[in-house]
Amino acid sequence: AHGNHTLGEICSYAGMDKSMVSKYVDVLMSLELIKPEIPFGASVKFKRRLYWISDPYLSFWFRFVLPNKSEIEGSHMADLNEKFLSDFEVYAGEQFERLMKNLVADGIMGRTFDNVARWWGRNKSKRSGEDIEEIDIVAHSEGRNELLFAECKWTAKPVSVTIVNRLKLKSKQLLEQYPESTVTYAVFSKSGFTGNINEIKDEAVLMDLNDME
Repeated sequence: AHGNHTLGEICSYAGMDKSMVSKYVDVLMSLELIKPEIPFGASVKFKRRLYWISDPYLSFWFRFVLPNKSEIEGSHMADLNEKFLSDFEVYAGEQFERLMKNLVADGIMGRTFDNVARWWGRNKSKRSGEDIEEIDIVAHSEGRNELLFAECKWTAKPVSVTIVNRLKLKSKQLLEQYPESTVTYAVFSKSGFTGNINEIKDEAVLMDLNDME
């Protein structure tokens, strides 16, 4: 819904009351056209859940085709190129993150994980307005008591390996809930890495597209 993913945002955008929107959301979920998302480790009663279009093809249609239908039908593609390309990189990054969640669950790390999700929440050590943090992938294996923290980067340039240090800092809050767990860090990058790669490989798994073939 044009970047509106919470129930409140969808209600405001559609100009409809919450009870009516909730009914439509329930129908769309029953048809598996949309799916809810809650942060890793959150209760099923988590209220500010997000809603996303499940199918990548439908997501692409509603994001790029439908809003620009008249320009596309009028063969005015040149006017759309800049707008399309800039937003497409954001879209591709979102789909890359979704793909990596599935691959992590299925064993791309050499082992499978039971619970794989994105995490977002407040960092209690930061001041209000700067305290929301996010980790692209948090995965847990109950049998191995292992936690995986991973970032996904769909960028044209290589990613600095210093991202691992930032990932470690963001993970501290969640680690308090799993004090006995084995911890693994990973970064999945479209364009590879830059920096002291050999040194950081002892601390994290680094994978680019070639490693995933």
